[in-house]
Amino acid sequence: PITIEDWYNKALLFDRNYRNMIAEKKLYGGMSSGNPGQRGPAFPQPPPYARPQSGTVIPMGVPMDVDRGQRRPFTCYNCGRPGHMARNC
Repeated sequence: PITIEDWYNKALLFDRNYRNMIAEKKLYGGMSSGNPGQRGPAFPQPPPYARPQSGTVIPMGVPMDVDRGQRRPFTCYNCGRPGHMARNC
């Protein structure tokens, strides 16, 4: 390249080739292009979707009661009796 425009065009071509090389590495998993027979698929397949095993569906807005059976009944801090809080004593 002799002129500044030639250098600019050369730099654009270099940058375009570099970006294409990076995109190909991401697409093919970083395999070298030495043996085209060992390349990965042109469009990688997404991992298979694992369906939930149980048929129970929790509706939106309903909290899960995971620890309900393990929870101790709370006691009032004022009187010490179970079943209500100090603000309701």
